[in-house]
Amino acid sequence: MIKTPNLIRRYMFENNGTDFTGNTDATIYSSSYVDGIFGKAIHFSGSTSSYAQFTPWVFNVGCSISMWIDLSTISGNSYFIGGTRRPVTTYYPGISYNSTAQRFLVFTGDIATGMTYVYFNQPSGFVHLTIIRRTSRDYDFYVNGELIGTSNSNGDSAINVYLLGRRADNLVANCSMDEVCFWNAPLSVQNIRRVMMGLHPING
Repeated sequence: MIKTPNLIRRYMFENNGTDFTGNTDATIYSSSYVDGIFGKAIHFSGSTSSYAQFTPWVFNVGCSISMWIDLSTISGNSYFIGGTRRPVTTYYPGISYNSTAQRFLVFTGDIATGMTYVYFNQPSGFVHLTIIRRTSRDYDFYVNGELIGTSNSNGDSAINVYLLGRRADNLVANCSMDEVCFWNAPLSVQNIRRVMMGLHPING
């Protein structure tokens, strides 16, 4: 996959936190590297000291996040993406997978009730995950290029994403990630599948 104007961040985690778009490198804390889909992947141990941090990226309407992620080692409610704290609430935004309830959640930190979940059975290895913010509250989840559901956040605020492996209040995730990409466009199904193969998206 080559650089494209709509690709804002690309963390390949080849034994480092380099952003291959040249924009914002990640700082890696107490994490290891394992075999991934393309070369190496980063593994977060589920400790509060194991995470990646970078300059915040705003998950606006019409933007996408894509990655390969191994959820098989997650236990309980685990936030694998974390955002900066909401200034007018005591809540911490993020995106989670709950292995007990078998579901994904987008939590914006506006309100702690009324959100809807995307249900997905815990996989045994890496899957390709894409999250697209369709509206101010609706986030589509794709696994391996197939739409599995929409999470309604019940809040309009954008998540200022700056953590992988935990949320800002230390709700952690024991998981591995590869090819974590942030896009300023809503990826089409065709382009999700091209990204899965390491190919350049067509027309964004």
